[in-house]
Amino acid sequence: MIGKGLFLALATTGVAAAAGIAPASLAPTDAAMAQSAATVPASELTFTGIDVDALVYAPVLDASHQQVGEVAELFIDGSGAISGAVIGLGGFFSQREVALDMADMDVLQAGPEGFIVRANFSEDSLNALPTFES
Repeated sequence: MIGKGLFLALATTGVAAAAGIAPASLAPTDAAMAQSAATVPASELTFTGIDVDALVYAPVLDASHQQVGEVAELFIDGSGAISGAVIGLGGFFSQREVALDMADMDVLQAGPEGFIVRANFSEDSLNALPTFES
């Protein structure tokens, strides 16, 4: 699922999430926002091409534009390109993580500093993926 490459965990400890503090990059995740947001070109999905801190904790939508989780970690390959992500499904206390290739999702620009990630899977398909073990 995730190709060879340098694994770079960019997620924080979760203390902010546990305290109920949402990062500033978290954009509204309704279907209208996702449908009107511009897709970030693959050439810009690099460690230096976008604000990766804003991408971590970005909401993740399923194929029907329903929020199913958030980005927990990113995979960065040897060239600095973002090659995949670990997606936290469910709520904070019932979270389960799965790994996806960048080919299986679109990164959408949601406002000047925020992102929305749209997975090319239904919620059921995402839940059927194996749990990611770091």
